[in-house]
Amino acid sequence: MEFDNREAWAKVAQCLVPGYPQVARAVRSGTEDPFDEMRSALDNLGQSAYIDWKSDPDDIRRDLKAIQKFPHKFRWSWYPAFIATLQNCDSGEDTVAALEEIGERCLEIKHALLSLEIDADGYALTAIHIDRLPFLLDLTAEAGRRFRVIRRGCWES
Repeated sequence: MEFDNREAWAKVAQCLVPGYPQVARAVRSGTEDPFDEMRSALDNLGQSAYIDWKSDPDDIRRDLKAIQKFPHKFRWSWYPAFIATLQNCDSGEDTVAALEEIGERCLEIKHALLSLEIDADGYALTAIHIDRLPFLLDLTAEAGRRFRVIRRGCWES
């Protein structure tokens, strides 16, 4: 199968992880969908994390902290009290609420938590400094797939 947006996704990769040219190379030279090639390369480099739709709150925190690009100055002291308020949520609702709150707090420190829109029961997440966000969103529009900026209410219709 031929993919005509391979170069567009290579540009997205360069914007997301400018210090890792091997991601753009993987996108350009891959045989699969370039979006999937990029996601795989990001995962292999510890630049993204997959969060299941009903992940345990401790797993969410651990997996996000493992993303190399996740903001190091992010503080988690609020998290246990916030998670305690979600005890009566339905399965999956607590994951969405936790991710939205984490995303909102990332924005406060000038980073965006991004969901790479995938066809799965979970979230492929990465982070970027907000200075590069408008350029990245333009590139993803050109590539034909979008990233969602995670923040309060981002999944509401």
